[in-house]
Amino acid sequence: MKRVLQTNWLDIRLMRDWPYPAWQGFQYDYIEDIQIAEALADDRIVNVNASLDWEADHWLMESDIAEDKKHSYRVAAIILALMNGGYLSKIELDTYALNCCSCVPNGHHRVRALEYLKCRVAPFGLQGTLDELEQLVELSGVPAKQAKRILANSLRREK
Repeated sequence: MKRVLQTNWLDIRLMRDWPYPAWQGFQYDYIEDIQIAEALADDRIVNVNASLDWEADHWLMESDIAEDKKHSYRVAAIILALMNGGYLSKIELDTYALNCCSCVPNGHHRVRALEYLKCRVAPFGLQGTLDELEQLVELSGVPAKQAKRILANSLRREK
C-alpha cells in the first residue's frame, strides 16, 4: 500500500543501516569534502542559486565549471544558503522511486550538504510501502524539537 506520511526528521547516519536496498549507493557519496571546500572558496559560488532545482540553475548549467565539479558547487551553494538562514525544505524519499540507485527522487544535494556540515538530521517527506517506512522511522526517527536543535548547532559550529 502506498501512503504519504507527514514529514519526519530522520538521522541520516542511521538511515544508512536501513536494510531496504534502495538507500544503498547514494548518488553523491563520491563528492569529497575537499571538493566542496574548493567550491565554497571560489568567488563564483555566489552565482549558484540554491533555491532553484538542479536543472533550473541556468548559470551553473552554462558556466565554464567542469562538468564533474558542478554537483560540488550545487552542494556548496546549499551550504551557504543554510548558513545564512536559508530554509531547508524536506527531502523526498519514496520506496517506489528507485532513482539514481537510491529512493530519494529529490534532495540528493541537500543530503550531501548536511553531511558536509556534520549535521546528522534532516526533514524527510516519506512515501511508499508502509512496512518499510515504519521500519525506517523506527530505526532513524528523531523527535522534531531535538532535530531542530541538532540542525541549529551544526550550522552554528560551521560559521
